[in-house]
Amino acid sequence: MTVYVKDASKSVLSGLGKMKAAMIADYAKFMPPTKSPVTAKMNADYADNFDIRYGKKYIKIVEKGGEPCTTWYYMYSDDDKEVDMVELGTKIIGNFGAMIPLSFGEVVTIETFDVGPREKEVKVVWDNGSHTWMMESEINEAVGKLSPIGYYTEEVYYAG
Repeated sequence: MTVYVKDASKSVLSGLGKMKAAMIADYAKFMPPTKSPVTAKMNADYADNFDIRYGKKYIKIVEKGGEPCTTWYYMYSDDDKEVDMVELGTKIIGNFGAMIPLSFGEVVTIETFDVGPREKEVKVVWDNGSHTWMMESEINEAVGKLSPIGYYTEEVYYAG
């Protein structure tokens, strides 16, 4: 069952508390704690059995053991270090592999939209006059991966 929590929160922790309360209430509808001592224990165990996992762009609440029916995601956009790695004028290198020459460009626009992903979108104008829109997280994403194909800041590309 899907539950939407529409009450606004002033902090992520407050929002997490509201979501956890909604998940517990939803579970109680499915498995009424007043039905028997067994269901009462199951409700208590459920309420005390959450794990919070932090990813690059999400916070995930899951029942310990990882049951997919008890998962909740909070998507967010970091407004610090990693996301602010690109600013207007940042030099970008595009490595497309397969003996294609490197492309060289510059960030000319950075925007965040109220709909869709809340991550910043970056417009790069290449030396040949064309341009590419990309999510900011795509830049330097291939660092340390087997394939070097991707977009890099000039600083990171030449440091590696």
